[in-house]
Amino acid sequence: MDVAHCHKQQNLQRALEYAARDGADMVVLPEVFSTGFCYDRMDEVAESEPYPTIERLKQVSKKYNNIIVGSIITSAPGGQFYNLGFVLDNGEVAGTYKKVHPFGTEKEYFTAGERIALIKTSHGSLGLMICYDIRFPEMARKLALDGADILVTVAQFPSLRQEHWDVLVRARAIENQMPHAACNRVGADPYNKFGGGSVVVDGWGRVLKDAGSTEKVISAYVDMGEKALIRDEITCFSDRREALY
Repeated sequence: MDVAHCHKQQNLQRALEYAARDGADMVVLPEVFSTGFCYDRMDEVAESEPYPTIERLKQVSKKYNNIIVGSIITSAPGGQFYNLGFVLDNGEVAGTYKKVHPFGTEKEYFTAGERIALIKTSHGSLGLMICYDIRFPEMARKLALDGADILVTVAQFPSLRQEHWDVLVRARAIENQMPHAACNRVGADPYNKFGGGSVVVDGWGRVLKDAGSTEKVISAYVDMGEKALIRDEITCFSDRREALY
C-alpha cells in the first residue's frame, strides 16, 4: 500500500477497501498506514482512545470475520505520542503494542513502548513487530519463546535498505522456525522512498508470496501447525544452551 502523506481519510478509505477481503483470515496493513510519519501535524493526526481509525476497521473485521493488523499514531495525556500496533479479531481489539524501538528521527517524536507480549487471536498467538523491531533478533526470539504461532511485521522500511528487509524477514522466520507475514509500504514521503517487498514466508524460510515493488494485495496459505514439525526435524530450540547465552 502507498500512503498519502498526512491525508488520513484518503488512506483510511483505501485501507478499508483492502481490509474487506472475503475468505481472508488475516489482513496486514503497513506501519502508520493512515497518515505516514506526519511529523509536522502530529497534534492533528494523532488519535486518542477510542481511536476512530481502529473503530472503523473493527466494523470491517466484524463483517468479514477476519483479523486486521496495522499501526497508527496515537497520543496520550502529557503530550506523548506512540506508534501503536493493533490486532483486531472479528470486530474486537485482540491486543495492542507500542513500538519499543523508534528509529532515527522517530525518537524525537515518539515515546518508546515498554512491553513486548503475544497477542492471542482466534487463529493462534501472534507476535507483532513494527519496522525497526525486525533488526532485533532478541525481540522475535522472545515472542517465539513465549509461544507465538506466527510473526507479523508492519513497516515503512526505506528502499535504500531493501536488501536488508528481504534478508531480515526471512531470517526471523528461519531462526524462529515459524511463518512470518511482513507488510512494507511502497511510494515516497518527504523523508524516504519505499520499495515494498511485502512477503509471506513459511517456517522454513521459503517465500510463499512476494508483492514486489508495486502496490498490490497478495495472499498465501500458511500452515500454522508446521512449526512443531520443523522444530522436531531441526532441533534449534531444544539444543539452545541458555547457560552460555
